[in-house]
Amino acid sequence: KLQAGIGSVIPQRSAVTIAAGATLDINNLGQTVGSLAGAGTVTNSGGTATTLTFGRDDTSTTFSGVFNAATAANLALTKLGAGVFTINSSSDSLFTGALTLNGGTFALDFANVAAPASLTTTAISTASTNITVASTAGLAVGRLVTGTGIAANSYITAINGNIITLNAAATVSGMIAGESLVVSGTSSGKNVGSYTDNLTAVAGPSTLLANYDVSFSHGTMTITPYQLSVDPNTSGPRMVATANNKVYDTNTLATGVIAVRDLLGTDALTASATSAAFDNKNAGPGKTVTFTGVALAGDPTTLANYSLGGVGSLTTTATITPAPATVTAIAETKVFNGLLQTQSATVSGYLEGGNSLTGLAISGLVSQSGVGAYQSNLTSSNPNYRVTLINAPFTIVPNTPAVPETPPNILPPLLPFNHGGGVNPVSIEPGAPAGLSDLRGDGVGVSAPAASADAGGSGGASPLAAERSPSPSGTDGSQQTGNVRNYDLT
Repeated sequence: KLQAGIGSVIPQRSAVTIAAGATLDINNLGQTVGSLAGAGTVTNSGGTATTLTFGRDDTSTTFSGVFNAATAANLALTKLGAGVFTINSSSDSLFTGALTLNGGTFALDFANVAAPASLTTTAISTASTNITVASTAGLAVGRLVTGTGIAANSYITAINGNIITLNAAATVSGMIAGESLVVSGTSSGKNVGSYTDNLTAVAGPSTLLANYDVSFSHGTMTITPYQLSVDPNTSGPRMVATANNKVYDTNTLATGVIAVRDLLGTDALTASATSAAFDNKNAGPGKTVTFTGVALAGDPTTLANYSLGGVGSLTTTATITPAPATVTAIAETKVFNGLLQTQSATVSGYLEGGNSLTGLAISGLVSQSGVGAYQSNLTSSNPNYRVTLINAPFTIVPNTPAVPETPPNILPPLLPFNHGGGVNPVSIEPGAPAGLSDLRGDGVGVSAPAASADAGGSGGASPLAAERSPSPSGTDGSQQTGNVRNYDLT
């Protein structure tokens, strides 16, 4: 804890940061600093109203701690300089001293707190009914805002971006110094519409109402619809489109949802669109998807409190992934024919019409004319498909001319003939033709020349000869001629 012992003891351009769990106690002694930040506590333990002034160094800071005092009215804050001072505490600040804005911006950020019923701890010294806040989370049109710097019965009448608008309080004129009237009956409301004041007045301290002829000029408060944001990166009430990723399917159709988020208070609405489409059909990441025909739906009263501001479409992004396909080269053997011969392939998964190999931008199938053994080397360059490539061999073999069938080699029978007999001897008169019937009727005769005596006086073997022999036994009386080559004469 740091407690002041002398007024203005802190250098006026010092950047003061109060850590979580730490406390700066001004102790009835006014202090001016360059900037204020941190998550600790600023307090005044003394019994005299005292002001902490900050912002002289013109920087922008955020304070997420709390302001309090032993007596709530004895702590006051003054903002100087051109910077933005943001309060986004998760705990209540319990002080009712004046909050004076003399420069820059004072921002109330309610992102860390539950929806407040009122801003009872904040007194704002400003003539404007517009207050800039860092976040509208937790605020709602129609919520009461009270404080010493805010007129009684002030309600939030509009929230546009980070600006909340309060209904104009009634003003009193013509009073004698030191006397006052307490006015009530200013209009209030939550939902879109016009609300008329019903003003009444009672005498304030040391004032006699009969001394005044009071006239009232009743005003009207108008609450307009809150325009929903379509920026997904902003906070507060907004519409957010989410598109689904898909696999390439040759068209631009998209699917998804539109969510209505962070409406004021407990309000709830839904949104829909008549159509959604990708910017084109091709595969790719981060593609723009446009939802058209956007409309809100829900309780009629709640629906009237919000506006699309003429927005009829929303955009977001999604991905189209390539479709799966398979190309399989066919293992083939072709006979050389002198022409260019091309390997075939099968395709599955191709979604468009026409030639699927061309559509998938397939290359690498074998295309050759000469004899040889080849192998495909498939590639694909269509980004809309994730192609599985299966290669195969392709062979061209020589062309062998047809050879006429060779008749069987028929060996002639062996005819065992000799003069001395032996196995199946045939009697042949020397020099006389053998009967055709002896040689199976083939018209082949056997002849033997006259035997000659050898030196020993014995008869020698006479060489036999086969010859074509005329046959007198043809059925038609004609001669038949034998084929000598059909026989091998031994």
